[in-house]
Amino acid sequence: MKKRIGAVIVLVIVVLILGHSIICFFQGKFSQGMALFPVLLVGYVFGVARRKRTDSLNKDEEIHGPED
Repeated sequence: MKKRIGAVIVLVIVVLILGHSIICFFQGKFSQGMALFPVLLVGYVFGVARRKRTDSLNKDEEIHGPED
């Protein structure tokens, strides 16, 4: 349940950032539209790292069995 709430929060934040950027681009404010790009990039990097860590833990559990 906690993962679902976290995913919804992240999704809402990403949609808001993308909406802000699109509006700024249409208004001709390129630098303001690109200002939040690093936030999206950091979120992507942490998401990929978390997924790889979870995948490696799952593979470890398959090989060694569940820990007590």
